[in-house]
Amino acid sequence: MPHLEFYIIRSSKSEQRVRGLRPIGLACDQQPDIHGFLWVDDQETLQQAQFLFDETVIEWRRGLGFSGASTNRFGSVEQSFGRMKGARTMETAVRSQELEGWVKSLKAATFPEELGALLRQEMLAQP
Repeated sequence: MPHLEFYIIRSSKSEQRVRGLRPIGLACDQQPDIHGFLWVDDQETLQQAQFLFDETVIEWRRGLGFSGASTNRFGSVEQSFGRMKGARTMETAVRSQELEGWVKSLKAATFPEELGALLRQEMLAQP
């Protein structure tokens, strides 16, 4: 995996607070299919982060640490009543070794200066 460099996606939505949290969107220069979403509270403390690597989702929550999941987009989606065509679900099917690899990539990534310290202190400081 190449070195990842993220930048902030600035929009009017990133100024709105939902349930006391402000979203921050991130995109990756090297790979357009990698995105990040951060949620910070009124004190600018990171509460949650989610990174999408194509169809793999790596999530960090304060007090819980990292977890991984995959979407069902490329797999076979069962056809049944009540399930919309094209609907995506999250399947907790990311192997621990794969999760460790993605976390390692995030720890080595470059983030915008205004977020770097926050992420390194909160999310990326965990073993």
